[in-house]
Amino acid sequence: MTDIYYTKDHEWIKVDGGEGLVGITSYASEQLGDIVFVELPQKGISFDQGKDVAVIESVKAASEIYSPASGEIIETNSSLEENPEIINDDPLVAGWLYKIKIIKRDFNKIKILPDCDFILYCLRTNNKSNDNKLFKLFKKKLLKLKKKPKIIYTSSGVL
Repeated sequence: MTDIYYTKDHEWIKVDGGEGLVGITSYASEQLGDIVFVELPQKGISFDQGKDVAVIESVKAASEIYSPASGEIIETNSSLEENPEIINDDPLVAGWLYKIKIIKRDFNKIKILPDCDFILYCLRTNNKSNDNKLFKLFKKKLLKLKKKPKIIYTSSGVL
């Protein structure tokens, strides 16, 4: 079974067994604008959770990508080297950045949000007022879901 989690910095990780596929959200790709370069990690290198592992450069800015899990890079999306704009076109499927073999399931050190909680988080941070009609509508619909939220905290801050 695949579980998808999001960080507050708009990275996502699709966890399937002991592996995770990592990328950025549609919101992040839209905020960056036209992506012109991607620096991917090298295969075989290990990273701790929360450490910067990649860089995405756009016409607007450069953005570091932080690892949502500790592990070893087992694959990178080499198609992004020649066509970084794939991230803008399809950030959640074809625009994935790298695959990680999760060495340490230390999700208890960071705040990772499942789908419905991430949507609420985005609505709260992008709409400063909770009386926004759209926020209320999504909140009402999402809170009807029977899923128990998977919220995980860190002492060194929240990703």
